[in-house]
Amino acid sequence: MKYAAIILCTIVLTPSVSTVFGATSFFAGNKLTENGIQWCEEENARYHLYGEAKWLEQQKHSIEARICANLYSDALWQYQGADRIQKLIQRSAYYAELEIAESKEESIEGKIDTSPVNSQKKIPSWVRNIFIWYGEGKVSDDEVINAITYLIDKGIIKVKTG
Repeated sequence: MKYAAIILCTIVLTPSVSTVFGATSFFAGNKLTENGIQWCEEENARYHLYGEAKWLEQQKHSIEARICANLYSDALWQYQGADRIQKLIQRSAYYAELEIAESKEESIEGKIDTSPVNSQKKIPSWVRNIFIWYGEGKVSDDEVINAITYLIDKGIIKVKTG
């Protein structure tokens, strides 16, 4: 009976201990695991169906979900090589680092921002189109300057002064 209690405690408490240290079957060593990448692939359709905000809310804004959202908007997500999973795992380490750094900064500022790091830095499609149209001679210099001003005002691009 004594050993049964010890085994039961071990089974019940082991998941909690690993979660405290940030390790799950999807996330370990500050990056997604192979299971994590597979989970992202399974969730991709739902992400697009519900939209980023609602999907993240359903996922309780977990770091795994935020990393997946970053990966979905990364060009590497479309990569189809044999080493795709390994490349995505490595890229997830980059996004995990950004997410953790952002969370630390926000905790100091008292700011709550549950959106993925990458989604805040996306260039809106209308801005991309303006540059295409500018190259085709369809928009004026002023319209391009307004687009650049918008990107600066939103913090999407930074301009060093002095």
